[in-house]
Amino acid sequence: MPGSTSPPTVPYGCKAYRPTWDELPAAVRGVFTDRIGPVVSAHTAGGGFTPAFAGLLTASDGSRHFLKAAAVGTLCAGWNEREADVIAALPARIPAPRVRRTARGHGWFLLCLEPIDGRMPHQPWHPHELTAALEAQTVISQQLARPPAGLRELMRVPSFAQHAAENLTLLAQRGPGPRPDAGYARLGCRPPP
Repeated sequence: MPGSTSPPTVPYGCKAYRPTWDELPAAVRGVFTDRIGPVVSAHTAGGGFTPAFAGLLTASDGSRHFLKAAAVGTLCAGWNEREADVIAALPARIPAPRVRRTARGHGWFLLCLEPIDGRMPHQPWHPHELTAALEAQTVISQQLARPPAGLRELMRVPSFAQHAAENLTLLAQRGPGPRPDAGYARLGCRPPP
């Protein structure tokens, strides 16, 4: 029906096809485990908008870490570096995960963030989800009414044409990849009908 909206047929947590922790090069995993110790559990994020690694890792001491990793020179690595810079420039009261550490090693850029327990809202949203989102947006708008100079500089955005070109480049870098239904099964999800 024209003009109607309906929830997506594929759950958000099944939208991205990413490498698993074990598929990252051993030397790259070592850049991270040299700092936190052995990883005993790794859950790859199924949602998001890039093909780079993103996942929740649990170390042998029980600490949890949200890690993003991408090969240096790719758009994903550049975006992760920019994300680290922007998060570091945010006012302290902004409700956002904080950067724990960044690292470069063996041709990769790693961004470790505080893990945040959360999920996507229901479809349609429940009233308490909308209330929580509006409360967070209120804090954000108050804190950014006068953004710090460093954040203003970081937020200068490219033209739409440059942004579109970057996204097309990302798609070209991905190549044909595996069949989509293989990606869904790997994430424990069913492909759309």
